[in-house]
Amino acid sequence: FPPPPFKQICRDGTEVKVYRMPQVELNKWDAMTTLLHAAHMHNDKIPREVKYDEFVSIAEACLRYQCTSPLEMAVEYLWLPQWVYKASEDNPDGFLLISFVFGLRRLFTRTSKSSILMISSEEELESKEMWPREVNDKIAAVRQAKLAQIYTSCASLLKEYIKLEPDSQKKDNGLNENLNSIPKCPKGLHQCDAANLGWLMLVFNELNILPVLLDMVNNRRPIIRSRRSVS
Repeated sequence: FPPPPFKQICRDGTEVKVYRMPQVELNKWDAMTTLLHAAHMHNDKIPREVKYDEFVSIAEACLRYQCTSPLEMAVEYLWLPQWVYKASEDNPDGFLLISFVFGLRRLFTRTSKSSILMISSEEELESKEMWPREVNDKIAAVRQAKLAQIYTSCASLLKEYIKLEPDSQKKDNGLNENLNSIPKCPKGLHQCDAANLGWLMLVFNELNILPVLLDMVNNRRPIIRSRRSVS
């Protein structure tokens, strides 16, 4: 990719971006060519149909130079109807970029929610190099918040069965008396509680989240490094 521009403040206070020369443009899928034709109103040079990878490359070029207005009509009336179904895919990476660049709010909301649900690790999120940094950071923050909510909910469920008392209040009255506490089971059966707790811990262990949940139950600060998607 071309080197990034640097900011220059003019005497009148105007801020401009200065690109280093010579400026090398990759022009992948003729994306830059299409953008320049649109900017110079060469309407006969604007393709009525584009391949999906070409559409994504055009969005990248528009984002790089912050120039979308010349192609907004082509996107809305020609290319978007052709590829809008891509927004319903599980990992619509390219379409998330397209919807962000051209201000397609509803489609961006849909595709970003899908990405939040499907991304399984921080490493996978960092690999989305085509996304703008602010989009990447926002998705990372929302994903972490959703994971925290899930862990908190699971830990609260365990706490309903594992009732911890402070050391000063613990009594060694034997197993029989300790089981006189009111069980969670509607029928009042400790056997039912034991079976439910056992299954919960078995499932959480299979999901590799049991140690984290037990830290939360014991009021210890857990380290959440999940390699699973929110979904």
